[in-house]
Amino acid sequence: MTSSFHRRSRRLLISGFLALAATLAGYVAVQADIGQSSRAAGLPVPPPAVPVQIAPVARRDVPIYLQGLGTIQAYNTVVVRTQVDGELQQVAFTEGQKVKAGDLLAQIDPRPFQANYDQAVARKLDDGQAAGPQRADHKCDDGNQQRGLQRHQPPAQLGTQAIVIRRFAHDTCFSR
Repeated sequence: MTSSFHRRSRRLLISGFLALAATLAGYVAVQADIGQSSRAAGLPVPPPAVPVQIAPVARRDVPIYLQGLGTIQAYNTVVVRTQVDGELQQVAFTEGQKVKAGDLLAQIDPRPFQANYDQAVARKLDDGQAAGPQRADHKCDDGNQQRGLQRHQPPAQLGTQAIVIRRFAHDTCFSR
C-alpha cells in the first residue's frame, strides 16, 4: 500500500508542477500580446531608463531650502491704547518696524480738540467777566451784614461777630 500511495503522490506532484508551468507560460504569452497590441494601438510606451553619470567629489556650499507650515509668534508684543478718540489721519510706522518710546505712531485729526479748547478758553473769559461785579457786591454786602448784626445782637457780641463776617466776606471774594 505504501508503494501505491507513493505513486499517487508523485503523480499529483508532477501534475501540479505541470499545471503551474502551463499557467506561467500562459501569463507570459498574454503579457507579451498586450505589450505588442498597445504599441500597435499607439498607446504611450514607457520612457527608457535614465543613464547614470559619475562626477568627481568636490567640496561646495549646498543651498538649504526649508519649507513648512506653521505659526510665528513674536517674543514681545505691545497693546496700544488711545487716550482720545478721533479720526485717524496718518499712521507713521510700517508693520514690523522698530519703534522707541516717544516716536510718533499715529496722528488723529486735531480740529475737534482745538474747537473744544477754544470753547473752554471762551467760557473761562466769560466766567471771569461775570464774576467781576459779584466781587464788588461782596464788598457792599460787608457793610450791610454789619448793620444787620447791630439790629439783632447785643453790643457785647458785636465785636467778635464783625470779625467773623469780615473774614468770611474776604474769603468768598478772593476764592473765586
